[in-house]
Amino acid sequence: MFECGDPAGLIAYAYEECDVDVRRQVARHIDTCPACAAEVSALSSTRAALGAWDVPEPEAGVGLSEALSLALASPAPAVPPRWYQQPLPAWAQVAAALVIFASG
Repeated sequence: MFECGDPAGLIAYAYEECDVDVRRQVARHIDTCPACAAEVSALSSTRAALGAWDVPEPEAGVGLSEALSLALASPAPAVPPRWYQQPLPAWAQVAAALVIFASG
């Protein structure tokens, strides 16, 4: 059963994918409902425009496989070590040792 404003029903009608009974119900409904008639008209014109559209050829240049090969072949950028991975300067090591011995 079709209900006013049901998008699935309107799409099925516009794409001629519904059974005959539903198609008749929607056809009767859009004769009396300007909003649904406009929606079906818009869906039909969109379908026609997409059907007439020629898919453009991809531009010449580096394809996906070549770009992926180039990306994998180039070395990864060097990542600086984190602050806790860097060695402490000698003066900081001496200061830490003095604190440990003094508290000890």
